[in-house]
Amino acid sequence: MIHLAATFWQQGKYAQAEELEIQVLEGSQRILGTKHPDTLTAMASLALTFWRQGKYDQAEELGAQVLEERKRILGTEHPDTLAAMANLAGTFLLQGKYDQAKELLAQVLDRSKRILGTEHPYTLLAMANLTVIFWHQGKYDQTEELGAQVLAERKRILGTEHPDTLTAMANLSSIFWLQKKHDQAEELQVQVLDRSKKILGTEHPNTLLAMANLALTFWQQGKYDQAEELGKTALDMRRKILDSKHPDTLNSMKILATIWYAKGDIDAAIDLMVQAGNLQTKALGHNHPDTINTQEWINSWKGVEEGSAPKAVNDVSHSVI
Repeated sequence: MIHLAATFWQQGKYAQAEELEIQVLEGSQRILGTKHPDTLTAMASLALTFWRQGKYDQAEELGAQVLEERKRILGTEHPDTLAAMANLAGTFLLQGKYDQAKELLAQVLDRSKRILGTEHPYTLLAMANLTVIFWHQGKYDQTEELGAQVLAERKRILGTEHPDTLTAMANLSSIFWLQKKHDQAEELQVQVLDRSKKILGTEHPNTLLAMANLALTFWQQGKYDQAEELGKTALDMRRKILDSKHPDTLNSMKILATIWYAKGDIDAAIDLMVQAGNLQTKALGHNHPDTINTQEWINSWKGVEEGSAPKAVNDVSHSVI
């Protein structure tokens, strides 16, 4: 059963994976006990599946339990403990809890380098997640340097078509995008999208993420027709595969709204952005950075329509994996 769940997970079929993982966890708790290493592994897998589906509170709750038990049973420097720390830090990132994420990631990176070496997947994962922290702090030079380092190491160790390498390429393209290096971003994004389609399939969540990010780059370059085509496709597929309330789906709504606004379809753009904002408030809460960003866009656009000067708003989120 656990192997089938892993297959579903790799295919991006997270709902099916969750159903099986819950059965595995319940069986493990009943037969082996709640503290057994296999039970903790089952909990960690389910936490990651919650995370992928945008169920961040559930992911945090399980992830925190796994971390505490592994610290107690295995110690703070065991590789499984470091993996639990890295996974919980990733959840904090997506919840907008950047200080908590940074604190955990700094520990993971330091211990992973010392215990496992600079080339170990956990070390590279911690480095990759740390780039997101630097990104949110506006430290783009450090972000690019670290992102390029992760990509180079993954290419060398895993090859150019490994999913983890594609993730590193996608994240570096997002860094280029934030720095307004749109031609460099587009070049990487086209590669990521083509390889993701070939390796993961056209409906895999990471493929749809690559599609949405490329749509944003086309938008920034003024290629509005190409942006709209990709943006619509990504949104339709995310609604079908992920759920209408999934954070990735909501981000796709925002992307398409900004494209429509740029094309002059103002009413449709505002309506779609308002829908996204309402759903984000329910899913993520009023204080999540994504919810706040959406409301800023809505206020800015409505202000322009009412005759006010446009307010500066941070770009729609160019997502990382």
